[in-house]
Amino acid sequence: MGRLLIEGASVVTLDPKLGDFAEGDILIEDDAIVAVGPDLGVTDAEVIDGRGQIAIPGFANTHLHTWQHSLRGVCADWTVKDYVRCWRIHLGPMYRPEDMYVGNYAGALDALNAGVTLVVDYCHNVVTRDHGREALRGLRDAGVRALFGLAYTPVLDHGFAAAPSFEVENPDLPDHDSRVAFAKQLAGEEFSSKDGLVTLAIIPQEIEIARSWDDVVVEFNSARDLDAQISIHANQSLTGHRWEDVRKLHKADLLGPDILFVHATFSAADELKAIADAGASVSVAPETEMQMGMGFPITAKLIELGVAPSLGVDITSNGSGDMFAQMRLALQVGRMLGDQPYYERNTMPEDVSLTTRQALEWATINGAKGAGLGDVTGTLTPGKQADVVLIDCNHFNLIGWDKSDPVGTVVMQANAGNVGTVTVGGKVVKRDGAMVGVDPKTVRDQVEGSAGYVRGWAGEHGGILPQPRIELGF
Repeated sequence: MGRLLIEGASVVTLDPKLGDFAEGDILIEDDAIVAVGPDLGVTDAEVIDGRGQIAIPGFANTHLHTWQHSLRGVCADWTVKDYVRCWRIHLGPMYRPEDMYVGNYAGALDALNAGVTLVVDYCHNVVTRDHGREALRGLRDAGVRALFGLAYTPVLDHGFAAAPSFEVENPDLPDHDSRVAFAKQLAGEEFSSKDGLVTLAIIPQEIEIARSWDDVVVEFNSARDLDAQISIHANQSLTGHRWEDVRKLHKADLLGPDILFVHATFSAADELKAIADAGASVSVAPETEMQMGMGFPITAKLIELGVAPSLGVDITSNGSGDMFAQMRLALQVGRMLGDQPYYERNTMPEDVSLTTRQALEWATINGAKGAGLGDVTGTLTPGKQADVVLIDCNHFNLIGWDKSDPVGTVVMQANAGNVGTVTVGGKVVKRDGAMVGVDPKTVRDQVEGSAGYVRGWAGEHGGILPQPRIELGF
């Protein structure tokens, strides 16, 4: 890839030792950042003009069910119960391997287009081995940095509410042992090195609805045997009682810094403290949590306990695929909740309780750390991978931006349409507002073909969200 110089940008490194530069350069050699600072004086490199743009680390989306991308927006007015009915019970089992590929490929491209250079893909629809392999291929073909989260989650059918037997009959992955064996097989075949853009993560079953606790223990141990990061939904639902997922893991001595919990909205105080004490992290998905009846985002609570929160889009089958929306929602909800004690005293705050710089950290370096890649990406630090985003401030919505506060501009004013240039590991994947080497029409045709198949099947089987509603038992 050679040498690449981003010249004259407003540089937000998010590295406290480096600080920010009102006008600075970023020198990239091959896949890594080698220098950041004002007027580097480099003359033997390809130049990207950064004037009028803000350079930031690439965003890290720490929770995305990428496979659902082809049915974008279908969940706009749904609760989490409807989500389970549609995706986990009704549509998921009938997805083909090629649908998994298209969802992950197009979803990862959508992320890159919005400046997301790191995705934690939570792939919980591995109906067969080929479904898993095709989902992985989609991420790799898109060129995003990712954790491919291979889920042990059983594929469900309409017997979900009649546990304990709710797995779809599946000759390819007929039982739990076969899923564990497949994870080991895939790790050996596809992840012999951890130096690739896509690395392996393991997604254990949701503890509350797992087939057995013994299975969960096997899943956590298998992840650690494979040296894979772990991500898991936790305490995000109320089913007549509060779930105690974190408490159960703590009691079994299974907590650790390699766990990225997701949501955790209904976690008790002792559970959040246990997460903090273990050095684990939490991905907050404010857009879906607030819509779908999953409680308030717990960003501020986590900060109080010393846990570095990160942010996730969760599902583009519901909301936006960019991190700007997640930053603003999480920040403003956190500020509002922080102001409540003042209102109770009939007073008003003098200062905001959370800052825009914190919000940008949630969406970048905190996400990289939560994915186990804090030493690889997340800040514009020499030696790290060159995952860089340029926010083009020449658009109408950013004209007049506050040059003394580029962070505030990115968090409060910018949107995905302002993402001009994106590099992943030094490779330019978006330049001057256009994706590089990607034909949008071809991608559109792939997505519409897959969505057409899914919608056609659904049309013959009760619709996307079948009526009458499937009884869940809670």
